[in-house]
Amino acid sequence: DGTGISPAIEEANAANIPVINVDTRIDTSICSVATFIAVENYTAGKETAKGLVDLMGGTGNVIILEGKPGTQSSIDIVGGANDVFAEYDDINVVASQAANWNRTDSYNVTLNLLEANPDATAIFAANDEMAMGALQAVAQNGREGDILIAGLNANPDAVEAINEGRLALTFDKNGYLQGYASVMAAVMTLNGETLESEYEVPG
Repeated sequence: DGTGISPAIEEANAANIPVINVDTRIDTSICSVATFIAVENYTAGKETAKGLVDLMGGTGNVIILEGKPGTQSSIDIVGGANDVFAEYDDINVVASQAANWNRTDSYNVTLNLLEANPDATAIFAANDEMAMGALQAVAQNGREGDILIAGLNANPDAVEAINEGRLALTFDKNGYLQGYASVMAAVMTLNGETLESEYEVPG
């Protein structure tokens, strides 16, 4: 939660402890961070949605699986996806519901949404855990191969599912490079070096 964490960052600021902000942007209206390092979640959502739309041929009905309600990363990823879907007259978002970044929650939510929306042709999941839960639900529904599913993070099991032809695509948010860049930024801070206000990691 980019806003809810702000009071804790305020305490770190008061204690002169530098904060390296990674992945989810913190609301700095009442606090400050040394730098922000991430693959922009909004951009990741857009690029994933573009890939899904391409595979759909620019037409079809999409179910969106959101992360935990109120989390900035979910807001940004889903916002990017929705902006892409809105560009296409023949792409309809038929349902959008939180599945809390969780595979089991996603499985249950997807089963319910498929029952309510039997005309769904694609699922956009805001992370790979939810994409894998959706894949299980689609298989349970007897529609594996008929519904395109996209996720984010390039988790090993998602990559394996893509290689097996069961998952349509994932977006690599390059967690390794985000972690590496964050530690380097911390070292630079300890050495008294000046940091840029933010560093965008390529996805």
